Amino acid sequence: MPTLDLTADAVTLTRQLVDIESVSRDEGPIADAVEAALRALPHLVVERRGNTVVARTELGRRERVVLAGHLDTVPVNDNLPSRLEDGILHGLGTCDMKGGDAVILRLAATLTEPVHDLTFVLYECEEIDSQFNGLRLLSESDPALLVADFAVLMEPSNAVVEAGCQGTLRVEVRTTGERAHSARSWRGVNAIHAAADVLQRLRDYRPRKPVIDGLEYHEGLNAVFVRGGVAGNVLPDECVVEVNHRFAPDRSEEEALAFVTDYFAPYEVTLTDTAPGALPGLDRPAARAFIDAVGGEVNPKFGWTDVARFTALGVPAVNFGPGDPMLAHKQEEHVPVAQVLRCEEQLRAWLTTEPTGTAGQAVGQNRGNHRVKAKFKGPIVQRRDQIDGSTTDQRLLDSRGPTDWVHTDPWRVLRIQAEFVEGFGALAELGSAVAVFGSARTSTDEPAYAQGIEVGRKLVDAGFAVITGGGPGAMEAANRGASEAGGVSVGLGIELPFEAGLNDWCDVGINFRYFFVRKTMFVKYSQGFIVLPGGMGTLDELFEAVTLVQTGKVTEFPGRAARRRLLVGAHRLAARHRPRRGQDRCERHRPAHAHRRRGRGGRADGHRPRPPRLTGERH
Repeated sequence: MPTLDLTADAVTLTRQLVDIESVSRDEGPIADAVEAALRALPHLVVERRGNTVVARTELGRRERVVLAGHLDTVPVNDNLPSRLEDGILHGLGTCDMKGGDAVILRLAATLTEPVHDLTFVLYECEEIDSQFNGLRLLSESDPALLVADFAVLMEPSNAVVEAGCQGTLRVEVRTTGERAHSARSWRGVNAIHAAADVLQRLRDYRPRKPVIDGLEYHEGLNAVFVRGGVAGNVLPDECVVEVNHRFAPDRSEEEALAFVTDYFAPYEVTLTDTAPGALPGLDRPAARAFIDAVGGEVNPKFGWTDVARFTALGVPAVNFGPGDPMLAHKQEEHVPVAQVLRCEEQLRAWLTTEPTGTAGQAVGQNRGNHRVKAKFKGPIVQRRDQIDGSTTDQRLLDSRGPTDWVHTDPWRVLRIQAEFVEGFGALAELGSAVAVFGSARTSTDEPAYAQGIEVGRKLVDAGFAVITGGGPGAMEAANRGASEAGGVSVGLGIELPFEAGLNDWCDVGINFRYFFVRKTMFVKYSQGFIVLPGGMGTLDELFEAVTLVQTGKVTEFPGRAARRRLLVGAHRLAARHRPRRGQDRCERHRPAHAHRRRGRGGRADGHRPRPPRLTGERH
């Protein structure tokens, strides 16, 4: 088995990596060497999935940073072994991206006390179809291993920061006609001629150039293929123009597709391929500190890279690595050794220097100008006096065989079961608690935010822990009030495409994949609910509780008086939004009371309806 010397300098280590051939789907030897070298380091916890190797520090730092790079290359093209000439290292993978991998391994070996906790990911199969991509597979099977506040993908960028990336999609725009003999063309309709309007629309397109985190992205809409025709003497009845749309990362894939569909209406538009963009996230403290440390100009990434996978996990990411991306996949691929060494030096400075200035102020504003020690136990976050002294003593080593089983429904069932187990284990000894629901969009200067803080404080004064959805806005306010009052502040987060994660006032935090598991935790461990102003999510949580109480699924909260007030309020809200007579043409599907005209008291005679009697109650 080939070996790697992590005590060597980054250039020598790059040569060692390059000389281990690792064409996509054949990364076993290089993954073996990387795993063996990292397992020899006592300050790291190492795990392996297939030919993807993950190493983590667990120092209880406030923030976690991921450094990631792929181990595979395109096929060999008479460009191995490596050679060093006049400060330039030549060979397959020197640029894309074993120079970056060498920097990752050097930092993993030598940084034993970084200011952030670190996760090093060296993954397989980036250069081929997405279904094999090691980072994608890891994000699906073990997303907890990729939980972080910021990520650096060591893709070649000429050692300057390229932030985020644009999304991409391809569609087929189809025009139709009617076949006819070309000698009697007036008897048919030429679909290729009809495509002229589609092409003219592409010529007339004016790209959107949104500015995100100070970076100007540049969208594109271009024809990449045109096909049509039946025979040399037949008018074609179909023509397809294949269009590629590059969209800025402030748009989702659904929004981008909606734009393209509308732009080419009324023609038929069929989606054939899509990948999301990635927000730059330069407003995050870790990102700001990173920019300050590496210096230079920050550029937007117009192409697509795996930073989009981190964005899908809620982790802002940038591209930063040695090598010119224009040399990737070329026979003459090479990298200046000065760029490799400079990248290592800049990353080392960033990862060993406490944030100051803007980044430091942002940290202080969030947590009262001091760092908060945190501990991560799988998906569970513990802070302050909620941190226990236990460690994970056993690591489960997977086999090197096929990994298709991690994408099947039975395995998803096990993940669902694991979420229940983690939630029950984290909250079983919580004691009396009240759940507070409210909008994630409530700003700190709104009255509802101050109200949330006061609610959290008063609940703690009354002897309750506070449980929220763990997000910003009103949820953050309630967590903050509870934490500042010295109580237990719990956040039950949920995996969403562009959420920022748990707020910093959660002393115990759990991130769930599944809404229904999260709702179960709210119901099981809350003795009551308080609902602050909010939107659809808040209403969903409110009516979940109302339904469970009304149907007798929960029998121990809230008390009779609270139930009555809650149900009366819900009935009034439902009555206010009930369709008027004549709006619903399916009259037979209405409840009987919906056919009567209601006065202000709920009935024509002014009598107010009583909420339905609940059975199985405990008083």
